Amino acid sequence: MIAEGEPRHDTLVVAVLALCGTVVSLQQTMLLPLLPDLLGTTSDNSTWLLTATLLAGAVSTPILARLADMRGKRLMLLISLTAVTVGGTLGSLVEQFPLLVVARLIMGIGLALIPVGIATMRDELPPSRVPVAVALMSASLAFGAAVGLPLGGLVAAHLSWRGTFWVPALLAAALFVAVHRLVHPTPRPAGGRFDVVGAVLLGGALTSLLLLVSKGALWGIRDPRTIVAITLAVTLLLLWVPWEYRVRDPLVDLRTSTTLPVVIANVVSLLVGLTMFANMLISSQALQAPTSTPYGQGLSEMHAGLWMVPGAAVFGLMAPVSAKITRRYGPVMTILAGSLLSALAYGARIWLTHSVAEIVIGAALVAAGSALAFSGLPTLIMGVVPAAESAQANGLNTLLRSIGTSAASAGTAAIFAVSAASSPPSAVLAVTPSLGGLQLVTALAALASALAAVACLPILRRGALDGYPR
Repeated sequence: MIAEGEPRHDTLVVAVLALCGTVVSLQQTMLLPLLPDLLGTTSDNSTWLLTATLLAGAVSTPILARLADMRGKRLMLLISLTAVTVGGTLGSLVEQFPLLVVARLIMGIGLALIPVGIATMRDELPPSRVPVAVALMSASLAFGAAVGLPLGGLVAAHLSWRGTFWVPALLAAALFVAVHRLVHPTPRPAGGRFDVVGAVLLGGALTSLLLLVSKGALWGIRDPRTIVAITLAVTLLLLWVPWEYRVRDPLVDLRTSTTLPVVIANVVSLLVGLTMFANMLISSQALQAPTSTPYGQGLSEMHAGLWMVPGAAVFGLMAPVSAKITRRYGPVMTILAGSLLSALAYGARIWLTHSVAEIVIGAALVAAGSALAFSGLPTLIMGVVPAAESAQANGLNTLLRSIGTSAASAGTAAIFAVSAASSPPSAVLAVTPSLGGLQLVTALAALASALAAVACLPILRRGALDGYPR
């Protein structure tokens, strides 16, 4: 880690790494408004463009995060940015739907930019600046997710759907140059032999698990595909865990990952990932639903997307606040405060859905809580794991957050489908849910936020950042 006072371009480094997070969000959300009509394929087929990115990210994130610790973080950042550039370029040039899925698979490798970028901040910045840098990284993710919805529609209107591939590709190419110039090679990579068997077992288990999460509701519990996915996920995980304890250089050091602070950080990441994505789905649904429903505001995709921007801006505004709380009270208190704020905001949102102002303010308050929680999680992890394992540990945390967002998407879609109102289909999902369905999802998100707060209590007094600047 860089010593205090050493002359460095800290601001530029933070800006470049944060923009890497924005690229990850943009490549996922810009495509959302176009899925129903993309290349004239069916709605079920078009969702594979999102699922492919998620699957590739889930498999590649622990691999590239581990290689970042072993071979160097800058190298893995450059590989991830190259994947986004290549995938985006391919997607913008092809016509065949299977090739588009391949392009999205390649782009999904970019998900590793998040944990590797956060771990790089630990190497590049003085200790006192790491909390605010991590908070800005979280802000960039939220900003990209919110801006991606209206931007995707705007780009498609002027450049066709190919523009939604070109934009991430060009940004990634520019960031490749910036990372190469500004980020230094890792001073002392951990080295060692890469755990190929562990990577294959975990990759297979995650693929099965995420297929189950994203497609299980559509397939049904008795479908052979569902049964195979459950069986494979459980079997491969049961093989992977003892292997990781036995191998000399594991893909994921389970001895470190099973310490209480890291376990709690991962559980909270799963829950907060769920509540953050539910916030976007609930807000988008309420803003775009027809005015004939008890809660709908009848806005277009473009206008609804613009009203989502304040919630994303809150992430940036909360960055110095979360950093100050973390430095003074530690990251556990930051996570606890954020989870409680989200729980209270969601509790109020169960009933406050009658105007654009209520929806936007409620979404911004939930976003503020998510910003606090997400900014504290990487700082908590880096305070308790060795520097040589920081990318690996953050990779697992990022992976669980992705599983949380996938669970939010699948669970919300299932609840909305069951409670479908007799209104036209929604612009956000395939159906327009009843007010009761919307309130149920909101209440479950409030419960998940409350559980995240409760999970923090066992380590609240443990001083999880002993020896780490606050």
